[in-house]
Amino acid sequence: MTATSQSAATVSEYLSICDRDLQPGERGRAMMERKLRGYLSWRAKLAEIEDSNKQNDRTDANKDAPGTATISAALLKKDQEKAKRAASRRRVRGGVPDASGSGRTDATSVVTTEGDAMNEVTSIAEL
Repeated sequence: MTATSQSAATVSEYLSICDRDLQPGERGRAMMERKLRGYLSWRAKLAEIEDSNKQNDRTDANKDAPGTATISAALLKKDQEKAKRAASRRRVRGGVPDASGSGRTDATSVVTTEGDAMNEVTSIAEL
């Protein structure tokens, strides 16, 4: 009559605990309260385990990172190769060259670019 052995165990537990003298809504209440308490305690333990795993992951990530958000050498090399490929492509008539890149920048290259821009602005202002 049931699809799984767990369902069969639940039905047999209900039938063994069921008190025929109580009203229909009260017959399996004690069993359901017990199952709810078990479920809630299981969820609390699971949440504790997940929190400890998250804390361990954070400490492991902090150990690997030297304290700054730097891009790995492999990603920098990949970005440089992508930029070279994009620069060597033929332009489509009426199109513009793709200068977007991957969007990843290193902090030192940003400062250098800003410094170059300031030098250019001052040289234009002198004219």
